[in-house]
Amino acid sequence: MSTPIYSQEQLDIAVLKNSQEGVLRELSVIREEIKSESHKNTNLILGIYAMIGAAALGKLFGII
Repeated sequence: MSTPIYSQEQLDIAVLKNSQEGVLRELSVIREEIKSESHKNTNLILGIYAMIGAAALGKLFGII
């Protein structure tokens, strides 16, 4: 039987490091998705407020 190239501690460290990098990569993807969705929601809310304001102005000046 040949001697192992890496010790068990080295293998454990490599596995932990790889899993930590995977988690950090997934968190950055989730962060970008949340940022994208928050911009969409903000624009939607501002659009709704603009429509309500336009309707109120139209009602005020008797257009509607």
